[in-house]
Amino acid sequence: MNLNKYTTVKYVDRGRTVPRGCDCWGLARIILMVEFGWPELPEFGWVSPSVQQDMNLAEVKSASLFQVVDRPTAGVMVCVFDSAGNFRHVGVTVIADGILSVIHIASRRGVQVPSVRDFENDYGLTNSRIEYRQLRGNPGL
Repeated sequence: MNLNKYTTVKYVDRGRTVPRGCDCWGLARIILMVEFGWPELPEFGWVSPSVQQDMNLAEVKSASLFQVVDRPTAGVMVCVFDSAGNFRHVGVTVIADGILSVIHIASRRGVQVPSVRDFENDYGLTNSRIEYRQLRGNPGL
């Protein structure tokens, strides 16, 4: 997988396309569908990461599509929840330079591809839970 086409994506609140820009869900959705063959996932274009109630509602509406896995592999969704259980952020596991990593985008930092360990250390310090999720039924992943 060539990550270069994703690392230059600009952060856009509610963004859902690579050329125009993405928020964290938009980028994760595109990578999972294009690079890992997931079926079309809900757009949730009405959700702004700055509106916690909308983030939680989108997570509840989509939770039945996924199952939690203990050991992530490439092509798994990474979900971050804060200490109150609020859905905060999402990324995708990928192999970057031979290392299992997480590609994600944030408003202040843009696209990043840290190792899973570094991602967990970064987000685990301020959030209570990180979940790895695959599509329910594991469609050939």
